[in-house]
Amino acid sequence: MSIAVVYPVWSYSWSKISNQIAEVLRNNGFNVEVIPFTGTVHRFRMYRNMIIVGDILQMFRAITPYAQYVIWYFDAPSVMLRGNIVKLWFMGVEYKYRFVPNSNWARAVLESYGLKNIEEPIPHGVDTSVWYPQVLQDKPYHFIYYSLYHERKGFDRLVELCRKMPDYRFRVMSNCLLREKVQFPSNVTVDYDLATLTEKELYERVLTARVYIQVSYYEGFGITTLESYIAGLNVVVPDVKPFNEYLPRDDVLWVEAYHDYEHGLRYEVRYMGVRYSYVIPKITWNMDEFMKKMIEALKKPVDISKRLEWRAKYDYRRLYRRFIELLR
Repeated sequence: MSIAVVYPVWSYSWSKISNQIAEVLRNNGFNVEVIPFTGTVHRFRMYRNMIIVGDILQMFRAITPYAQYVIWYFDAPSVMLRGNIVKLWFMGVEYKYRFVPNSNWARAVLESYGLKNIEEPIPHGVDTSVWYPQVLQDKPYHFIYYSLYHERKGFDRLVELCRKMPDYRFRVMSNCLLREKVQFPSNVTVDYDLATLTEKELYERVLTARVYIQVSYYEGFGITTLESYIAGLNVVVPDVKPFNEYLPRDDVLWVEAYHDYEHGLRYEVRYMGVRYSYVIPKITWNMDEFMKKMIEALKKPVDISKRLEWRAKYDYRRLYRRFIELLR
């Protein structure tokens, strides 16, 4: 069977996940082509069987006009304000789609649109040939955060944390767009080559810090948090979905938080000449409480056995075999 795995080119994590899914399928006899979607119509229009990775619902007709069977591996970085519109988009063709959320949070978004054929979630996995827990001494950085730049990624409040904690060393990894958007204080080392790193290079850099801090305003899953936890870092994370779905309750520094829809990030997309409004609800927490948890995380012992348990649980080679079952 020939399959196209399509992902939006602007997402670092979706690119990685798409290639991991393709590897699992190829190892089980499937002919797979991984195609980045740039916003223009490509040759993947001709594929009959497709897996689409990411949240690009408004583009689905441009991507899948000839598809007979489509698995949509759905992330939830935004919520459509008029969700019933999505149901209308799929009218008459919904039968050929299987929606696979990456979390219960993403499933709730799909259900809010009134869509059917929603499968049980398949969480994101990590490459266990690279990621494993290590506890190293004398790490050069106290805290780390990494993500490609987007306004929802919380770099503005990361700067505020860095300024409020001048005696602590931070490492930030992103892309060149961050250089144009954000100015960090002197206690921060910034790498602008995140998108070019191999998995091994990324892992080695993550190990240079003791604590990963999740400051994003919104995540559909947040694979960087899981990677850092498995690598042996303590993690400071808002106590909201999707993070509290997949991280262990008793081994994470949780910060009280909530999704704020009223002051969320709003934007519009155009589809077939009509504009549609989306909202990204902001994950909101108290800055002082977050800093307190950061200090606690520096002192917390690392439970290697727990990290090894989570490493085995979230091995992508095991998790993504579910796609084989869905394609048969």
